[in-house]
This record gives sequence, structure tokens and C-alpha cells, in this order.
Amino acid sequence: MGHVVKFIMGAPQEEKSDVKYEKWTIEENSDGRVHIHLKNTRMDLKIAVYNQFYDVIREAHEKLFST
Repeated sequence: MGHVVKFIMGAPQEEKSDVKYEKWTIEENSDGRVHIHLKNTRMDLKIAVYNQFYDVIREAHEKLFST
């Protein structure tokens, strides 16, 4: 697992093994992966897959909230 390069969303957490992510946190790591955290859930995606996931979510959001 790589080290955090930047936080895309959310604030930095303390570096402990029992960190609780109470709010959405999205971080880019040095190993070329993006981690999406919320509570005890973590998605581990390659950057290309994260970009595809982002596009799908953005399109769904636009369809849900367009007038």
C-alpha cells in the first residue's frame, strides 16, 4: 500500500491502524491507487478506474437533478 500523495476530498487522518473515517475521504496514493473511505468501508481503485467511476457518478447526478 502506498502513502497518501494528496487528499481529493476530506481531511488527513492520524496515521493509526484503527482510524475511523466518519466522513467521506478520498485519497490518492503513491502506488497509483485511489482509496475511498467511509466508516468501515474502503474502496481501492486504480486511478483509471476511479476516473471512470467519477464520470459515471457525475452523469448519474446530472440525470437525477437536471430540470
